[in-house]
Amino acid sequence: MLKLVSTDFDGTLVGFEPEQSSPREFLEWVVEFQFRGGVWMINTGRWVESIVERIQTLEIFPKPQFLGCGERELYELVGDTYVSVEPWNSHCDAAHEKLRQEFHAAFLEIKHFLEAHTHALILDEKETFSGCMASSLSEADHISEFLQKLFVKYPEVSVARNDVYFRFSHVNYHKGACLAHVREMLGIPASQTFAIGDHYNDLPMLDKKIATHIACPANAVDAVKRQVVSQRGFVSGKNYTEGTVDALREFHIQ
Repeated sequence: MLKLVSTDFDGTLVGFEPEQSSPREFLEWVVEFQFRGGVWMINTGRWVESIVERIQTLEIFPKPQFLGCGERELYELVGDTYVSVEPWNSHCDAAHEKLRQEFHAAFLEIKHFLEAHTHALILDEKETFSGCMASSLSEADHISEFLQKLFVKYPEVSVARNDVYFRFSHVNYHKGACLAHVREMLGIPASQTFAIGDHYNDLPMLDKKIATHIACPANAVDAVKRQVVSQRGFVSGKNYTEGTVDALREFHIQ
């Protein structure tokens, strides 16, 4: 029996802004799932303030019991408030501060490449260089190729990509690690876990070692579809919310 469902948000549970609407068909399903003791988690690249705003604006209810935010932070619903999961978030912050200090040279090299060879917009978080936004998908692919080669020299540094956006991260923190930690907290095995996503930053959780039941909607990028197919997961012929519900039905998850 399925006990844990992890859904990406933009492009999976819902479409993209400004056309987003409430995922009513999924919410109808999740009411019964939670009533039976199932746990729903949104696993997103958005930071917690952003995803909480979307939950409120789109009137998403029932709410997910867990939020994976920024591809690395975890929050649990306590009452009507999302609270930090500790010591996970404290350890995560410490790992990223250490990364910024010890791999300063790597970030300087990345920043130089972006400024000299691309039209990408450099992004800062907490007044620190943290990522970039490519000017096009082809440029984003070019940046990805550069980073893959660079990270051979800096194995503790990784990047989460979503469309033209890149966020640098410690290699041990990603959507798959967040989902695995929630599983560990709850004592739920991979065989009772479902994960669905549509983009590059979802790849770490679309792994049968993390979740036996994996899927993606029709709008997923080719790399996601290939990974899902290679592990005998399900690629829906429908987009966004309809694709998510379609996948749950395909796995006969009632």
